[in-house]
This record gives sequence, C-alpha cells and structure tokens, in this order.
Amino acid sequence: NTTGSTNTMVGYLAGQSNTSGTSQALFGYKAGWQNTGSTNTFIGTEAGNNSGAGISNVYVGVAAGRECAGDYNVFIGRYAGYGEPDANDNRLIIENNYTGSLNYSNALIYGNFSTNNLRFNANVGINRNGSTDYGLYVSGGTLYEMRVVGDAHASGTFYSDSDIRLKKNINNYKNALDKILQIRGVSFEWRREEFPETDYDEGIQIGVIAQEVEKVFPELVSNDDEYKAVAYSKLSAVLVEAIKEQQKQIEELKNAVAALKKGIILDNQE
Repeated sequence: NTTGSTNTMVGYLAGQSNTSGTSQALFGYKAGWQNTGSTNTFIGTEAGNNSGAGISNVYVGVAAGRECAGDYNVFIGRYAGYGEPDANDNRLIIENNYTGSLNYSNALIYGNFSTNNLRFNANVGINRNGSTDYGLYVSGGTLYEMRVVGDAHASGTFYSDSDIRLKKNINNYKNALDKILQIRGVSFEWRREEFPETDYDEGIQIGVIAQEVEKVFPELVSNDDEYKAVAYSKLSAVLVEAIKEQQKQIEELKNAVAALKKGIILDNQE
C-alpha cells in the first residue's frame, strides 16, 4: 500500500496490492488481497480476496465477498457472496456455503438496500420456532399476533381452525335472524386526515359499526385496543343460521298459502 492511509491490515498477504485504499480493516490470510477500494471491512481468510475496486463493503467469513467487486454490500457467512456479479451493489447476503450457482437470491437471507427489499429463503418463526408446515409462523404479542397497516392480498385461501375435535359445548346458534336484523350494513368513509398513520383506503367503504354489533354480538367485538374492532369472518356463522331460520319461515308461509289455496278450491267446488 503506497499512498493509502488509516488502514489496519493483519494476516499473511492481507491487503497486498491494495495500492491506495484508505480507512480499511482487513483481518485474515489474503483478506482484501488485490482489492483496490477503500472503506472496506474484511474479516476472515480470503474475505474480500480479489474483489476489485469495491468500496464500503463489510465481508465477514471465510472467502466472504471473494471475487465480488460490488460496493456497499454486507456479506456474512462462509463463502457468502462469493462471486456475486460486480453489478450487484447494496446487497445483503447471509449464507453459510457457496453453491457455485452464483444465484445468491437463494441465500438464507438476501436483501437489497437500495430498494429496501428483504427475502427469507426459510421457514420463519416469530416468537416461536419456524415450522416446515408454514412459511411464516407468528406467535405472541400483547394484543394481537400481527397487525397490517393497509390492504392485505392473498392468492390463496385463509383458513381458521374449526375441527370438531378441538371444540366442546357445541350448540346451534339461536335467534340468529332476530339479532342480524338489529345491526346495520353501512357505507362510510374513513377519517384518514385524523388518523394518517393507519393508511386507511380512500373512497366509499362497506361494513358495520362495532358499537352496534357489540350490543347484539359482544363476542365478535374486540376491546383490547384503543378502538373497537369486529371479527367480520365470524359473522358468517350467524348469517348461516339466520338464512336457515328465514328459510324455515318461508317454507311455513308457502305451506300456509298452499293450504289456503286448497281451501279456496274446495269451497269453489262445493
């Protein structure tokens, strides 16, 4: 290093041929060997080895970032980012083995700092161990396991536990129709300007009023947060019973009308 300054290089051939790099920390055999950049931190045997003019990278692990000339990358793990294409700057790679495919988007954790994208190639658990049955397994939380600010979209189906083997004290829901008639379906707009942090949708919305639902179906309203919330999906069970009750009334009316018509016909025949 002939013109650089403020470097720390420890290890056989560490920083060799780095002729002008500055503000670097290179630790390990051939760490930063033939790297001509600056402000790098390479820790591990051959970390950053032959990494061109890459600058402001952090490579930690045996051969992490070897032969990658990108800038502003963070590679952690054995062979993490080995041979990542030069054009790939601002990358996060956490991996523990080089596959030879140069396709690090399949690393355990892969991210792009410039676009703020983060990818997990793993089954992830939050507040519990991950499971091969679920891509994301969420547990815990004082109020809820998860809150989404904004819309949620699924290409598949949402399921809720409903197996009879998980339930006890099962009874048919009574007087569903009378109760459904006591709540309103309403159109409304969110008060977005007063609650900008919620990112509510603009325009006309359709729903119910939590306070009105609570008077009839208190078990469907959450009071755990500052504002009340409704378990819309569970209303479907009440609607099923309400339709059945309404259908029973319709059948009784049809039978009554049929009997009335039959009586009129018999009177006319007499």
